[in-house]
Amino acid sequence: EFRYGEMAEVVCDDQLTSACGGVLSDSRHDRRQYVPPVLSAPLQSLNATTDYQESVTLTCITSGSPQPILTWHRKGQHLEPSERYLLHNADGGRSTLTIRNIGQADGGAYTCKATNKAGSQEKELFLKVF
Repeated sequence: EFRYGEMAEVVCDDQLTSACGGVLSDSRHDRRQYVPPVLSAPLQSLNATTDYQESVTLTCITSGSPQPILTWHRKGQHLEPSERYLLHNADGGRSTLTIRNIGQADGGAYTCKATNKAGSQEKELFLKVF
């Protein structure tokens, strides 16, 4: 008898895999395919420029399996959404960081980091303020 919350082992023959459905996993065989994150960024985001007190948007695009989670960092600190930092994650692995009311201190390196079960990858983007 099987009760909710208990664990059970289900074994399927290879010929019956589709009848069993979904991803099969047990201690003897794991059919899941994990792909480490791959990051890219449009050229205008790699070396972005903006004027003092303007806004700028940096973009990173990631792929992998499972779909990586993308986070933004500045000087080793995780960036959280705020009035100055607008973060947006869209379908297709695209993430943007919009920095508003730019000051001279905002110039420098920003890092986007993609992470999933297969690993992580970082890409550094540079902002120059005029």
